[in-house]
Amino acid sequence: MSEFNDIQDEYREVMIDSPEPYTTTAPYHPSAVSFLANGTRPIDIEKAPEPRCPTCLEEYSDFCHKPVQIQSCGHVFGYDCLARWVEEHNTCPILARSRFD
Repeated sequence: MSEFNDIQDEYREVMIDSPEPYTTTAPYHPSAVSFLANGTRPIDIEKAPEPRCPTCLEEYSDFCHKPVQIQSCGHVFGYDCLARWVEEHNTCPILARSRFD
């Protein structure tokens, strides 16, 4: 039990001494937000071509991993995975050489 308490104490120190608060999602760049709002559309889980996001392999969920479809090519990804991708790229994660139009 002592080892568990030591680990718990170390965890608390790391969390308290961390310069930034722990968050599960980072704010997205304005261009990514714009693309997600205008260049994608939500899709029903039942209509997704696969039950999992091709980027992270997580199953789609109505609550935490909603599928979205890129309008220009039709590929489907989890919203957060696509948001992280378009932060740094202006291409589809599958068609990396094709620009969004």
